[in-house]
Amino acid sequence: MALLRALGDLGHSWADPVASVLALMALTAEALVAYVLVVVLLRSLCGLPGWMGRLAGRLMSLVAPVALRRLLDVLVGGALLA
Repeated sequence: MALLRALGDLGHSWADPVASVLALMALTAEALVAYVLVVVLLRSLCGLPGWMGRLAGRLMSLVAPVALRRLLDVLVGGALLA
């Protein structure tokens, strides 16, 4: 809520430019984390048998390129090994 309030004050003269940039960076980071979580969820659903696995595989091919899928496999696998 504070992020949206800080971004809503961008046009006003009293708006702090540093707070606005930090709010925009935080909002971008939250969107990136949400995207990665969706990709990880779809990747884990791809292993299910049946129509659910096929649907998740199709969605995965639409949402994430192959390079990102492989990078995510390496990162999650490395985190589990550590």
